[in-house]
Amino acid sequence: RLKLPGVRIEAIPNAVPEPSCPPADGDLKWVVAAGRLHRVKRYDHLVRAFAQVSAARPDWRLRIYGGGD
Repeated sequence: RLKLPGVRIEAIPNAVPEPSCPPADGDLKWVVAAGRLHRVKRYDHLVRAFAQVSAARPDWRLRIYGGGD
């Protein structure tokens, strides 16, 4: 622990639960996004951009984790 006089720091635990899928084998490269699944987060941009990435790099994979409102 780091003690900083006059500075209040609070640790916030990760709110994203661990995925229920098995861990990757290490051979593939992953782009991972975690957050609330809502249109304001614009995951549609991520999916479209990743389509371009995966065309050039077929060993890359995309995973999106989250829940809706």
